[in-house]
Amino acid sequence: MVAGEIGSPTIPARTVHSLQPLELRRDHSVLEIGVGTGVTTAVLAETVGHGGLVTTVDSDVDRVVLARKRLVRHCGQVSVLHREAAAGASKYAPFDRVFAHHNIPLRRLPYAWVEQADVGALILVPVQDFLVRFTVHDDGTATGRPVLAHTGLSEANWRLRWDERKTTRSVARTEPGMLLKPGSRWALAATVPSCEYEMAAEGAWLRDPFTSSWASVAPQDWEWVVARGRQHVRLRPELR
Repeated sequence: MVAGEIGSPTIPARTVHSLQPLELRRDHSVLEIGVGTGVTTAVLAETVGHGGLVTTVDSDVDRVVLARKRLVRHCGQVSVLHREAAAGASKYAPFDRVFAHHNIPLRRLPYAWVEQADVGALILVPVQDFLVRFTVHDDGTATGRPVLAHTGLSEANWRLRWDERKTTRSVARTEPGMLLKPGSRWALAATVPSCEYEMAAEGAWLRDPFTSSWASVAPQDWEWVVARGRQHVRLRPELR
């Protein structure tokens, strides 16, 4: 096994449990939304076998590069693409199964995922506090119901790097209490369910993988410096 490569001993039971509602079969073609560490991608690839295909999309280029290295043993069976999550991967469609890691708001399932899924395909996505399984119908619609409990506002291992020319900055004099208190972050998860966050002593970082919107807040003297980028009006106002 190559150093850094993902092997079966690293697979958490929680990952396997979350994938059960997908009812994966050999030779299935799967679209994964968000690659993360690549662990789930490896599980999907092992499950569908050599006759199946796994296509995973992620808007974070660093995660894509790392996942490609870690999934080298699945070369030819797994495609890791750098693109917006909501766009899916039409070139590799149709898919038998779609699995998303990130929460989506109610009534906002990206239609590209439905369009790119075969009739009868299953789509499994986190919505609020549940994993919801949708079935795709021949009239171009998809209906679903909750199948597993799920916690929102996922904590991701990343750090923002931004282009200063495209960054908007402002100063706030009130403490961002909802970010600092763990209990309040549940309310925040319900408000912006697809948002990821990272907390550190030097500040907080937030990112919406579906829109590539991001925001950061950091203490400076007795104030808080807020930086925002790309479509920030869709992310920041809900946090006030």
